[in-house]
Amino acid sequence: MTAFYLFNLPVKANNTHITYDPMAEEDIPDNAEELLDDSESPASDFTLPQAITHTKAITLRHDQSVFTFEFSLLNFDVAEQNHYAYKLTGFDEDWTYSKTRRTATYTNLDSGEYVFQVRATNNEGVWMKQELTIALSILPPWWATWWAYMIYLFTFMFSFLGIIYSQYAKRQFVETQNRLLEDKIIERTKELKIKNNELEVAYRNMEDASYSDQLTGLRNRRYLYNTIALDIAKVVRGYQEPVTPESTPATKESLVFYLIDIDHFKSVNDQYGHSNGDVVLKVIADILVETCRDSDLVIRWGGRRILDCLPICFA
Repeated sequence: MTAFYLFNLPVKANNTHITYDPMAEEDIPDNAEELLDDSESPASDFTLPQAITHTKAITLRHDQSVFTFEFSLLNFDVAEQNHYAYKLTGFDEDWTYSKTRRTATYTNLDSGEYVFQVRATNNEGVWMKQELTIALSILPPWWATWWAYMIYLFTFMFSFLGIIYSQYAKRQFVETQNRLLEDKIIERTKELKIKNNELEVAYRNMEDASYSDQLTGLRNRRYLYNTIALDIAKVVRGYQEPVTPESTPATKESLVFYLIDIDHFKSVNDQYGHSNGDVVLKVIADILVETCRDSDLVIRWGGRRILDCLPICFA
């Protein structure tokens, strides 16, 4: 191996001491060291720990993607008739026969372990038994290293756990909100029920007030209109029932209406005032309520008139 190039620039060695195969020492020309190391030419910033002739392994970064091996058979009798074959184990499937070309260039190899092998024939076409091998290691980029994958794994695990926790927290939050909402609905339902009861009581009070006379406390004409139909229907039904010899004579009920008109009531209002006239109406109403039966209905018809409805039974 005579040289190693990186991005078409020769790679120098920290130790430039050169030794040669003693088997071919007699074939070494006087200018061999100049051929192997030209310190005046531009060189790559990458260096080898020792001369390429003694290098057994090379390690490159992933971004050092273009490199060239240069090799030569130390047989200079008829050098133009020396033929070469090389192979990069791990990348090439077969040997590449380059004839007299003494370089092998590779670009953009994946990270991994490779072995570069080269062999040659002399000017007589005899393949040399000894092959030259150099181990080549291409490091992966930092994002493809084992520790990067560990970071990816931990990141994925923490992200997955974070998603699970966030979903759990979200579910707990939704359940808490649902419980609060249910409590509010129950509380609101109770409030609405209380309000409805209050409205029902108020409605009944208003309805009862609409059926009563505010001054005397007696039922008014509106109450009579809403209830008299049932009483009349009951009486009519009693008279319409057929009488047979087997049936017992029924007691029939009738309705009697008395319209009481207070005479000279206007003179009371004119002489003693309306407030005293109201007192007179209240007294008369109380007397009628005490005089009539519980089944009788005393109604203030309006003004000074009072209607007394009396159900009477006839046998």
